Amino acid sequence: MICLGTTWQTADKRHRCENCGRFIESGQTYVRQRMVDGGEAWVWKSHADCQEASQILFDEVGANFDDCLPLVSEMDSEDRDVIRRVNPALAERMWPTVSKGPSHD
Repeated sequence: MICLGTTWQTADKRHRCENCGRFIESGQTYVRQRMVDGGEAWVWKSHADCQEASQILFDEVGANFDDCLPLVSEMDSEDRDVIRRVNPALAERMWPTVSKGPSHD
């Protein structure tokens, strides 16, 4: 698989993030890549945060991913922990910590 080019764009309409499966809403920044593999070509669109999380996980444990960035939709709790260790702010944006609120003991 070869990436022919990467751009950062602001969505003018709703797109589907190929990384997490959620929508990229109009006005959000996203990553757009032109990809080819053999005789196939396509455009990959991903939230900027999803792309960053995938890159972090690949950089930290890349040997497990066959030279492709891991999908956010397939990340388990151990993967999320790696991202939280490397970039806590990104992890909090993507997977907010659930607060239990004040205790009523």
